[in-house]
Amino acid sequence: MVDHLRDRFGVEPVCRVLNLCPSTYGRETKQAALNWGNDQEAQIRRDGWHDPRERAALLADWVELWWAGQDIEPTTELKYRYLIDHHILPAFGSRPVNTFTSPEEIVAWEKRTRGRGFSHRTASDARSMLGTILGDAKDRGLLPVNIAEKRKGRGRKRARRAHGARGPEKAWATPLQVLLLAERCGLLSGREDDFVLVVLTAYTGMRWGEVMGLQRPFCRLDHVQVDWQLREYSGRLEMAPPKDDS
Repeated sequence: MVDHLRDRFGVEPVCRVLNLCPSTYGRETKQAALNWGNDQEAQIRRDGWHDPRERAALLADWVELWWAGQDIEPTTELKYRYLIDHHILPAFGSRPVNTFTSPEEIVAWEKRTRGRGFSHRTASDARSMLGTILGDAKDRGLLPVNIAEKRKGRGRKRARRAHGARGPEKAWATPLQVLLLAERCGLLSGREDDFVLVVLTAYTGMRWGEVMGLQRPFCRLDHVQVDWQLREYSGRLEMAPPKDDS
């Protein structure tokens, strides 16, 4: 019988999984058990069935598998690894993926993160990272719903204003202030190129890494070509393309 089911559906028989996943047995009636079994067979025929043993994988194991499939910039990789290694895995790494069922638990975790002295941005980024991980797990059928996904408009409006759209008022230097600042920098360092650096940054709006990575062949009096930026990665400096191909 077991071999017949395996040949017919191309997967291990559901009856062998029942004793491995407590959520799939203990039906109140024989008919309820038969109905459940028929539903599983229907999902197998639609290629929509997932082994309950896979859904019970620990979050740490799923993150390891998920991470291998990511193709991101080195700086983004550092940020993601920080959020995963210092916030997500310490809190949830030993949890089976299919046990994430309470959105309130994620909200409380985000609040605790802020309460431990981390910024609102860090707590929000950690939750967003967890939402991305669980979202991909949901697409794989490892859990029915992504409870870490934050719906727009939820949460305290005051907090969203304070840490979102409204920030400290930006101060802009006047053209005269720029020249005075550039002159002071050049005098203090004794380098004329520091004067040029400040004026260039102020009048072009180039990012600091782009200014540091600007090479002489790409700099003309009437034209500046930005092809590189100088950035730090894992304690070393390296040349890289500008952010977002800007």
